[in-house]
Amino acid sequence: MELPRELIELLFGGLLVLTVSVHFIKSLGKRYNITLIDISVWITGISFGLAPFILIFSGGYFPKANNIDVVFSYIGIFLFISGLLAIKKYFFKNSKESFNLQNLIKSVNKINPRQVLFFYTVFFIVRLIFAFDYGIFGSGSATSERMTSLPYLLFVSRSLLDLTFFGILLWSITKTLYNKKFYILPAIIIIIETLLIFFNGRRQMLFLVFLFLYVYILTGYRVNLKILIPSTLILIVLFNVIFPAFISFREIALHITSTGDLIEDYKTSYYLLSETGVDNEFYESNVAQRVYINAWNINILNKTSLVEGLSGQALAMCVLWVVPRPLLPFKGTLKDPELLISYTYGLPLNDSPSNWPAYGFADFGLIGGLLYGLILGLFLYSFQKIAASNLNRYPFFTFITLGSVSFLAFFVEESPIAVFSVMRDSLILYLIFYLAGLFKNKQLKKSAIPQRA
Repeated sequence: MELPRELIELLFGGLLVLTVSVHFIKSLGKRYNITLIDISVWITGISFGLAPFILIFSGGYFPKANNIDVVFSYIGIFLFISGLLAIKKYFFKNSKESFNLQNLIKSVNKINPRQVLFFYTVFFIVRLIFAFDYGIFGSGSATSERMTSLPYLLFVSRSLLDLTFFGILLWSITKTLYNKKFYILPAIIIIIETLLIFFNGRRQMLFLVFLFLYVYILTGYRVNLKILIPSTLILIVLFNVIFPAFISFREIALHITSTGDLIEDYKTSYYLLSETGVDNEFYESNVAQRVYINAWNINILNKTSLVEGLSGQALAMCVLWVVPRPLLPFKGTLKDPELLISYTYGLPLNDSPSNWPAYGFADFGLIGGLLYGLILGLFLYSFQKIAASNLNRYPFFTFITLGSVSFLAFFVEESPIAVFSVMRDSLILYLIFYLAGLFKNKQLKKSAIPQRA
């Protein structure tokens, strides 16, 4: 007798949640052993595991699919997580204490606050230019037309500064929690970003909560009711009040006639929202549509086999996609990797929920889940190694690396392009730090030379 689709989803989804929950609880007992890989394990299991429960609770319906493909999709997720954990077990077991993520986070006081202030000021100015000169500020505002209107150097600057922003945010939270003191600069940054994050999207809001809890755990605080109850209440308010308001506000802002004045457009959007109220029905349908990210994976597995697929073409296209345009003149003719997959397998050419397991399935079939877990695990290990090796020389660069990669590991619905983009931008930032260090040392040597009478 064939099992009902809903039962299969809830059974495998529940097993995923249970597996990563046990892993998380064990990690709390050995916090010194927590790595960037663990973040990806937790979030992957929770995102795919809770999806069927949230879909049913929201009144949504599972897209049509063969039950065998559904089962294989979950097996692929387990293979992906196994690949991540295999890398952790192999590479981290003999790591030095200085490589420990907990120790890296606790080195927050090595960073000069003036350096943080400089980068945050530049980031804030560039963000204002994006908002008021090009209309790119909130979620959904970065249309292809607006992005192509950006000067290339401004686009590159924003890409680099976005990485520094994650380091700034990580520094601000860690500085406060680790020292258990109030500091003006971290407090200002946290307050400003908490207020502005409403415009950026639900995932960014959740990441801010996650980052706080993540640093809270790594800095040695006890996980008890004092933190669990407020965190739960915050999540309830986010899902039931903030998220519905954000979705309604964004829909209004994206569909009103733009005047070119960002503040005026947002005022109009807020006025219309206060008149119409929050559209809870639209929010629930949006949640039901977006939360089930496994649909694309299932469709891809239906077109591939155990070991056959695009033979790495999708991943290779992701690499080409992040090569700077001056170095790759024909870049404009390349297909977006997501569209390449959908086009090749005859899937709808719409905005699909990209994720690493799906790319693995597309390139190498079911076994691609394991292979891409290994690949992502290697990348996350390498990033942590880079962060550790630069702690004494460029401590702020260490926090930039940890902050930006934590953001990557947190987002399951993201393609490999994001990882390769961070690799590219991290290399450029490292060169900037290196050149700035050479210039500083040169100036110090000059000042140390005795002046002749």
